[in-house]
This record gives sequence, C-alpha cells and structure tokens, in this order.
Amino acid sequence: MQHENEYHDNMVAMLELIWGKGYMAPGGAGNVARMLDGIETYGKRILDVGCGIGGPVFEMAHTFGAEVVGIDLELPLIERATAAATAQGLSKQCTFQAVEAGPLLFPDESFDIVVSAGAITQIKDKAAVLGECCRVLRPGGTLSCYDWYRDQASHEYELIKGVLYPSMVELLGQSDADHFVENWRAMVVVIDKGEMRQGYCRGRRPD
Repeated sequence: MQHENEYHDNMVAMLELIWGKGYMAPGGAGNVARMLDGIETYGKRILDVGCGIGGPVFEMAHTFGAEVVGIDLELPLIERATAAATAQGLSKQCTFQAVEAGPLLFPDESFDIVVSAGAITQIKDKAAVLGECCRVLRPGGTLSCYDWYRDQASHEYELIKGVLYPSMVELLGQSDADHFVENWRAMVVVIDKGEMRQGYCRGRRPD
C-alpha cells in the first residue's frame, strides 16, 4: 500500500515554528543531546528512524561527529533533507532514504546506534520495528528513543494556543489552526490520564 504524505509545506513550517528550524519531532533542538547522553558517537554510524527534514541528523553530524543515515516514509521530506545536506556541505556525512513500512533494507549489524524521536508511537507493529532496529545494530550497539512527555506536551499546548496561535493561523488558516490546537489538547488529556506514557527509552544489543 502506498504511503499517503501527511506533511505539506505549511504543516512542516508549523512544526518548525514549535520545535525549531529543521525539527519535526518532539523536543526540537537539544533533544538529540538527551538521546545520545553518555553514548560514544564520534566516528560512529547512526540510523535515524523517522528523520523528517533532517534537523536532528545534521546535529548528530555537526555536534556529535557521527556518520548518519536518515530514513522516513515521506519522499518530500527526504528530498528536502537531501537538499539541506548538500547546502550544508554534509552530503557525505549525512544521507537520506525514503522507505516503505516493513523490514529495514539494511544488512544485519550495519549501525552502531539507532535513534528515533516521535516516530515509533505512530507505528502499529512496534515489536516488528524494534526487532528490525535490533537486527541492524552491531553487537554492543544502542537503541535510543524518545516520544512526547507530559511537561513538554503541556508547554507546547500553551504555546500553540497562545503566542504562536497568530502565526499558525497565518500558515495554516483558521480552520486548520484550530484543528491543530484541538489535536494537541486531546493529546495532553490522554497523557494526563496515563493512557499514553512518554519519555526516553534506551536499550543495548548484547555483545
């Protein structure tokens, strides 16, 4: 089944407004540092699952000295990330691939680190994708994941219904902006009820 692209240009601009230029996932700039805290990254090969337009990938290259491969279901996002890598002179250190849902098209033990922010919660078969992440990790490699957590989601909700709201209306139009705010409100409710638990998760493939 062909994937239907969800992130049109205005939506991407909206997410960048919340999380920072190049970032489409929770936490934005600085979240990479939290995911990679205490992990040796210099010269390592990292896979970013759900890379979006590449902001975290570029941070992993610039700040953490890694070689990074970013993958995403949406071809337009991959095209933007690839163009940004070229513009930043990072096309050798950062590469991007559009993928389909299902097994990862990488050999066993291809990466030292696998990261994912805000993507695995959207995947129905989580056991399968986590199994694939383990398969492509080298022995001793680390999987580090992040998704929305309560304080962050609540803070972002206050921003988008407050100081960011006029910019949202300008980018998306009144109807879509209000729909976006309502989705965020509903997410906060689910989080507060404990039906969705967010945070940082990390695992290590045995040597």
